[in-house]
Amino acid sequence: MTLPRKGVTVKHGIVSFRGEVSSPQERQALRVVAERVPGVKGVEDHTRLRKPVAGKAGPEH
Repeated sequence: MTLPRKGVTVKHGIVSFRGEVSSPQERQALRVVAERVPGVKGVEDHTRLRKPVAGKAGPEH
């Protein structure tokens, strides 16, 4: 998981994510990490899936 191209803000215990993610799994991982932080009351996900670049393979696992 990488954080470039993403914005993270926290206000009144609500974590908001904005930007691009490379997969639904990355989106879920961000949510899980944020929810485990003490004091976090909720997570708002405003991310979008990054469109694949022609000729490039997706992330390897």
